[in-house]
Amino acid sequence: MQFIPIVEVANYSLQRCDYSPGKNYRMAPFSVPADGYGHFLLDVFTEWVRQDVGRIFVREFDNLLGQWLGYPSTSCIHTETCGTAMIVEANGDVYSCDHYVYPDYRLGNVNKQPLNQIALSTKQQKFGKAKKETLTKACEKCDVRMICQGGCPKHRIVNLKGEKFKQNYLCPSYQLFFRQTAPLMHHMREIIQRGGLAEDIMKIIN
Repeated sequence: MQFIPIVEVANYSLQRCDYSPGKNYRMAPFSVPADGYGHFLLDVFTEWVRQDVGRIFVREFDNLLGQWLGYPSTSCIHTETCGTAMIVEANGDVYSCDHYVYPDYRLGNVNKQPLNQIALSTKQQKFGKAKKETLTKACEKCDVRMICQGGCPKHRIVNLKGEKFKQNYLCPSYQLFFRQTAPLMHHMREIIQRGGLAEDIMKIIN
């Protein structure tokens, strides 16, 4: 299973050709609070690590453990760059990402161009690299940066004083979750490196 946070800007015009909320944006009332997603994940993790490791697989936890073991994130949200999760619409139009189905991010059409050509286009490569190149200074200095990698660019809507780029709305959630789970992730990594199983952590903490 996986848990996808709803982060939506209220009253944002879908007639725009891009996605760039202004300084006076408001969040839709159904959006998760900036730190709410982190508290939710932490609550679930607390139960999971005591009784469900190896029995119930949660993508966010499995991905994080993999990162602790030195593997790259399996989720584009926490990879250094993105751009490998394009979307093809029913009419064949290809967009940079399923979070960016806006005219400015249309790459082409599979009925007119080979998909590999579209994927390797300069426009798409630039889109992917922008994830790394538009981090805030605060994000670059953050202690969980190597795990978080700034989160999804779609959620970078928070204006910070003195910053050229915008901060991720879910930053408080990511910092909370990654910092609080670090000790147990460290233990699970050691267990696995010694030849054990991740689920052995339950014998230690229970």
